[in-house]
Amino acid sequence: MVIRVVSQKDEGLGHIARCLVLAKALEANDHCVHFVVDNFSKKLSSFLANRSVLSLDAELLVSEQQDAQSTLQLISDFALSPDWIIVDHYGLGKAWELQIQQAGFRVLAIDDLVRAHSANAVLDFKWRGNEAENIYRPMVSDDCQLLLGPQYLLIERPQTFEIANKSNPEFRLLFGLGGGGCAIFAKSLVTFVLEHFAQAERAIYLKVVIGPLMTNPEVLLDWQPELGLGSELEFVQGKTDLSFENQWCDFYLGAAGGTLYQLRALQKPSLLFSLAPNQENQQALLDEIGQYLYLENLQTEQFFELAQLLLQISQQPKRIQTLFQTAKVPIGWQGSQNVVNFLTAFEHSAPLTQMPANDVWQACANGYFIRPVEDSDINHYLASRNHPANRQNMLDTSEISKLSHYRWWLQTPRRSFLLAKENTPKLYLPKLYIWDQLKTFEGEEYLIGGWFVCDDSVSHTEAMVALDWQLTTCAKEYPHATWVAVISRQNRYVKLMNDYFGFKEIPEDSRYNRVVNKFFPSASKDEFFYVYK
Repeated sequence: MVIRVVSQKDEGLGHIARCLVLAKALEANDHCVHFVVDNFSKKLSSFLANRSVLSLDAELLVSEQQDAQSTLQLISDFALSPDWIIVDHYGLGKAWELQIQQAGFRVLAIDDLVRAHSANAVLDFKWRGNEAENIYRPMVSDDCQLLLGPQYLLIERPQTFEIANKSNPEFRLLFGLGGGGCAIFAKSLVTFVLEHFAQAERAIYLKVVIGPLMTNPEVLLDWQPELGLGSELEFVQGKTDLSFENQWCDFYLGAAGGTLYQLRALQKPSLLFSLAPNQENQQALLDEIGQYLYLENLQTEQFFELAQLLLQISQQPKRIQTLFQTAKVPIGWQGSQNVVNFLTAFEHSAPLTQMPANDVWQACANGYFIRPVEDSDINHYLASRNHPANRQNMLDTSEISKLSHYRWWLQTPRRSFLLAKENTPKLYLPKLYIWDQLKTFEGEEYLIGGWFVCDDSVSHTEAMVALDWQLTTCAKEYPHATWVAVISRQNRYVKLMNDYFGFKEIPEDSRYNRVVNKFFPSASKDEFFYVYK
């Protein structure tokens, strides 16, 4: 087997790492593997130590065609006769693959950018839901074999380590930017984290991974920050395997990439963020594999709020661990062997299937069911709340950021429920979220609440089903509480619906005006109806 992998001065570590996993699996099945590289940096050489590495003349690699010709020449010069030529390189695509095929070789392209290919087989291990085949098929030939999904994931089952018990209740945080990243960016973020934990008098043991391609690593290595009581800071450098650190930490913070799937296989809680286009992901798909905390394109102005979130996470370890053990699509360690099985015997692995959801739904009307909101709803809840149809009727019409939402979610006393319609047995289509909260003012109990739709398909009848269930349930649980609410004067339908359920406008001389002003201080009577029940 020949593996043509990107290996340039500022990129390539993730590609090399996953190809190395495949090489080990091939060698374990008695196959000889040769790597073909370009611009091979000394910083990356340790990852391919003691392996057959053939280097191309970087000055000649000005086009895909010239790269393909140089690769073929190397294969000829060393008298190789590979069964497959495997390519993992964002700069090489359909033209390169076609030229290799015309020379009589089969090509497997490893890619996660959803590009057109001429290859005999394409491997993309990203979870893209049930539409992966339909996404790729128009971009390849009819006879191209597609290896799609995490069942072909190129990660290696790690050695199990004995992790020493904590000497104090510190929060163990591992932070990394992949193989590269900017040390100045890392230092700035770490500074905010250390300061927040010190101010909260909460101990943290923070390990920062310095990848071989990180720019200006001395910025971190020469840094000696002041630490809070019981806290430690350690830099991890020169390691080609982070299995121990991944198992050691309570929580991982870092760039999305290949690390994402390793962490999911370990069920390790993490917050990931994108720094490059290939690290971008759709949140709904991440939710399905159990990666519930993810930020698109993290910016330095978000560091303060991110540090606040990490502090909250450190204070709720059991809740966070339980969340990250919940996934509809589990990630395993058999991917590299599944790829080997295909390359050697054209055996396809069975596609991944989603785990059945817990049956926690309660019937509330004909064909409609309701359940308490779970932590795994965290992103769908936000996406629904930010829907334009909902925001236009809110006190605050601005879009809520993920960071702000994550922080609110971990501390809100509000209880929320999800109404769904059963389309087929045990298959529930989310319709709307409805929430309530018991509050006290001047010695009396009050209830506040609200609801918002999941999409534009929700009917008035469905909203009434949810509100009827809520009012009936709360009347039993809080018989002495009075409902107070504010309704946008532009939302006449909701006003009529509340009238139907017995809500009345609050008179000018009623004490309930003080209650509303307390609970909804930004709601003016010029823009909102004040109502009670």
